[in-house]
Amino acid sequence: MKCDFRTERDDGKRDEFCTWLRDEVIADLRSNYGDRERTKTALFLFANRACEAHLPDAMIGEIIGVAVARAGYSEREQAAVFDWVELFVETARRVHESD
Repeated sequence: MKCDFRTERDDGKRDEFCTWLRDEVIADLRSNYGDRERTKTALFLFANRACEAHLPDAMIGEIIGVAVARAGYSEREQAAVFDWVELFVETARRVHESD
C-alpha cells in the first residue's frame, strides 16, 4: 500500500495507510520475535515504508510505540527497537529526500 502524506489530503486514506502500516509491523515483529536480524530487517522495512510515505516523526513514533506493545515486547526490548527505528528512519529519510 502506498500513500504520500505531503499530497494526500483525504484523512480516510491517511488513516487507512497508518492502520495498514501498524498491522504489518505488528505481524512482522510477532513472527520474527527472538530473531535479532529478522527483527531489524522488519524494522528497516517499516522505517522505509514510513519515510517513503513522508510520515511525520510523531506518527512514526506513535505507530511503532503501539506496534511493539501489541507485539508483546518487554520495556527493555522496546528500547532496542526504538534505537533501531531511529537509526533506520535517518537512513531511509536520506534515501527518500529527493522523492
